Amino acid sequence: MKRNEENTKIIYEIPFINHAYNFWSAASILINEMVKTGNKNMVISKADNFKSEEEEEKHLQEIFERNADSIGIPIMFNFYHGVELYMKGIFQIAEITFNSNHNLQDLYKLMKANEKQFQPNLLLLLKNLICNSNGFHPFFKKNNITVNDFYIALKYPRNKDGSMIYEYSKIRGSEPEIIEIYKNIEYSIKELKKQIKVWLQSRNN
Repeated sequence: MKRNEENTKIIYEIPFINHAYNFWSAASILINEMVKTGNKNMVISKADNFKSEEEEEKHLQEIFERNADSIGIPIMFNFYHGVELYMKGIFQIAEITFNSNHNLQDLYKLMKANEKQFQPNLLLLLKNLICNSNGFHPFFKKNNITVNDFYIALKYPRNKDGSMIYEYSKIRGSEPEIIEIYKNIEYSIKELKKQIKVWLQSRNN
């Protein structure tokens, strides 16, 4: 129990990891709100004798402010920026020198080059999130970009030289598959937090 507490302390004392968890916390709160309100972009209003017109309008506004059209992009950005910070924090703990850019695939390659220091499940999880096709990647494919471009494509509506306007239909909308993307992100956050604890435990053995 004491060792687990020490590992948790290490995680929160590493600024990169701490920041990653902050971004992921914001993403998780937004995902939970989206799931709770059903990710709706259309609601058939029902007569409610106990609600005033103003109360009903406020209720509908709260629903629409919590759907993928409104909060999908910041969730995706927070998630991927958290992944970047997470890997950099792991490198800091492992004393591996890394570049200060936002290239997720290069960070994964660096981790793979030092794979003897890491647990296979941790490497596989990051590979699936960064290199393999998954529920998040259709957005990047639709725009003919890679996960490395998350820092621009999820912060700005167009690329640096203004020659391309990004298209967000793959992470917006009320279709069932859209909300599954965000549920998968929430699951991935939990797994990433779990795997860093497993990795730290292995370093202590």
